[in-house]
Amino acid sequence: MGIFLALVLVVLWRYEPAGQFFYPRCAFHELTGWKCPGCGGTRAAHALLHGNLTEAWQQNPLAVLLTPGAAWLFAREIRGRSTGRWWRWPHLPKWVWVAAGGIIAAFGVLRNWV
Repeated sequence: MGIFLALVLVVLWRYEPAGQFFYPRCAFHELTGWKCPGCGGTRAAHALLHGNLTEAWQQNPLAVLLTPGAAWLFAREIRGRSTGRWWRWPHLPKWVWVAAGGIIAAFGVLRNWV
């Protein structure tokens, strides 16, 4: 899994997502013409890998904000699979998950109006 992620990161660092045929396209955007909450996430990751926080933020601020959480999830998975000792999931009340879903939905709506 670690080798696969390293390969993905090398490809993402080396090849800019715009104009490459092998990067996935957003089905929601293709069907509706609207940006989903994840649109621009691959371009934002490319910019982050090159140390360009401003460009990454312009591509998808939500992806930039969620990057530390994604890194934690990946580190948790690697540690658990390699040592058998898993980090505990943080106990979050239900309202946090509902609020997170609302924030993601609001971001998806607002980014198409601005």
